[in-house]
Amino acid sequence: MKRGHRGTLCAIVLARMAFGLQVQTVATLGPALRHAFVLDFAGFGTLVGLYMLPGVALAIPVAFAGRRIGERNALAFGMALMALGSALSAAAPGVLPFGAGRLLCGSGAVAILVFQGKVLSERYSGRAFSLATSLQTGAFPIGVGLAPLVLGPLAGALGWRAAFIAGAILAAIPVALLLATWREIAAVPASGTRLLAWPSRREVRLVILVGLVWVFYNAGFANYLAFMPALMAARHLAGAAAASVVPFDTWPNLPFVLAGAAVAHRFGHTPVFLAGTLCTFAAIVWALAGGPLPATALLFGTLGAIHGGIVVATGTLATRPENRGVGMAIFYTVYYAGGFVFPTLCGHAADLAGGPQGAFVAAAALSVLAIPAWLLIR
Repeated sequence: MKRGHRGTLCAIVLARMAFGLQVQTVATLGPALRHAFVLDFAGFGTLVGLYMLPGVALAIPVAFAGRRIGERNALAFGMALMALGSALSAAAPGVLPFGAGRLLCGSGAVAILVFQGKVLSERYSGRAFSLATSLQTGAFPIGVGLAPLVLGPLAGALGWRAAFIAGAILAAIPVALLLATWREIAAVPASGTRLLAWPSRREVRLVILVGLVWVFYNAGFANYLAFMPALMAARHLAGAAAASVVPFDTWPNLPFVLAGAAVAHRFGHTPVFLAGTLCTFAAIVWALAGGPLPATALLFGTLGAIHGGIVVATGTLATRPENRGVGMAIFYTVYYAGGFVFPTLCGHAADLAGGPQGAFVAAAALSVLAIPAWLLIR
């Protein structure tokens, strides 16, 4: 593994970590933000999903723009936008400029998600590619777990704006690392040099199906985490308890995502995917039924995470190398659409149920829909 490749991988992993932290910041600071901006659960869910909205319109244009300006520049620009957007939210005097900052953060994250798979697939292959993909996939929940552990106390001491400043700093670090370590590789020959290579119909169908799997996976994952602080508050548990539970949901993800990739190479992807999806569903239902939250969190963060890396790897390899940038843009367009719609849907479910339990019912139902989508792929 060349040094430049390791540096690029580290930059992508850090950017993914910043992505997770920024996404979870609103959920972590939910009570403070709902009070500051006078939001109901549906409005709060919309604020959570707002980060994902730009990807619906920008993923495919970003893929084509990256071919023109280069993947390094596109990645660095995206990381810089993540930092700038978080800083804007920190300084926002009201909900509209706050939302604009979230949109800017989300716009920057589009470039990370669109190009991460293509960049890694060009530098690694076989088991090394699975390992690199699992590392960047597992970095997201690490960032999510950092939010309540670090940002909660930080906001308690300095106010909620300080938490968004911390998110801006974390997003800015990988910019410097990427620019310092990037090494160009040989271009894909022939059709890989075309500016507007579009995947075949079969590739598009496959990418959309894998995108749906990833949407449903994340509908369970993200909404469980987004509404967990509200569920804990409904059970009269202190904010410190949430900070101690959420890392169990997220930090074990990385080793178990890596383990899932290794097991999938030996026994096949489908058994690992089915086991992971059913464990995610069971953890959400168990938490909803009043199970001990540390235990439900541990199930969610371990066995419920084993299939994340294989879903992303399947989406990355669903197209030929020369079409991979556009293919991943289609994949993430589907993902972003669900990432914006489903938090709002879960918020409406919470309002209808009169509490966050409704959001958990919706999250559980959405997570299990990944199974039929996966079976269609296979």
